[in-house]
Amino acid sequence: MKRRTVLRGLGVLGVAAWTGLRPGRTARAAPACVLTPEETEGPFYFDPDLLRRDITEARPGAALTLRLQVVDAGSCAPIANAVVDVWHTDAGGLYSGYANQGENNVDTRGETFMRGLQVTDGDGVAEFATVYPGWYAGRTTHIHFKVHVDDQTYVTSQLYFPDDVSADVYASGVYAARGQNPTSNESDGVLGDGDLEQLLLDVSADGEGYLGTIALGIDLPQAATPTAGAPTETATSSATPTPTGAPEVCAGDCTGDESVTVAELIQGVNQALGNGGSCTAFDRDSNQQVSVAELIAAVNRALSGCG
Repeated sequence: MKRRTVLRGLGVLGVAAWTGLRPGRTARAAPACVLTPEETEGPFYFDPDLLRRDITEARPGAALTLRLQVVDAGSCAPIANAVVDVWHTDAGGLYSGYANQGENNVDTRGETFMRGLQVTDGDGVAEFATVYPGWYAGRTTHIHFKVHVDDQTYVTSQLYFPDDVSADVYASGVYAARGQNPTSNESDGVLGDGDLEQLLLDVSADGEGYLGTIALGIDLPQAATPTAGAPTETATSSATPTPTGAPEVCAGDCTGDESVTVAELIQGVNQALGNGGSCTAFDRDSNQQVSVAELIAAVNRALSGCG
């Protein structure tokens, strides 16, 4: 996961700061404090490195808010700053980025719909705006996901939907022409025996669409837990000196491995911005969004003492 370099890390931090999540919104534990089982990655994965909440790219379908909470399977503690990666089919049962799909051999190469990344907030929650997935032959309705912390992938698996909810969705709107999915959760050949309980989304009506929630348990070693505290200093000849008057933080590559993880970047930025004043001026054009350029400018000011 070398994509977590400085510029991409800045992009993650900027998006994560403006996901629109309200404090205290969490997902159900299903069931609480258990390790989420692994399922196959499948043949349709690629990483477009898209840090975004809305992954639909304006494709039609029943609106689905997907709210995932990442927790430590041993302690139930929410895990902040984890990167959640999701991908699934559109309403017509097609994945983006692949040729020869479906009855008509549709080619979606060059497209990236229904794929994206989000960073978990302080409650361990990542939220996506998407559509209810369509079905394709041989599989029950599902969403693929991965959970990464720093440079490590802790789980690759799939999420499933109650069959009765899928039946209601497929009876109307853009789904109706294709009809019902002939493959149920019980008859699916990929879903592992006994895994459905831990991978079944809790789906409820949400305005004109649906809300799907679940808690994802990962086995995170204590040493790997992302924190907001100061990183441990590593004595190297290439260490970046702290500018005069700046907060004593690790300004990027704390471990000297020539890459910057999301956790390292967030630790440094959070501490640097603790000084207040001009350091907090992320959204300089007051458009309620943070561009990479705005964030880089704020970080540069913070690391130079906010002069």
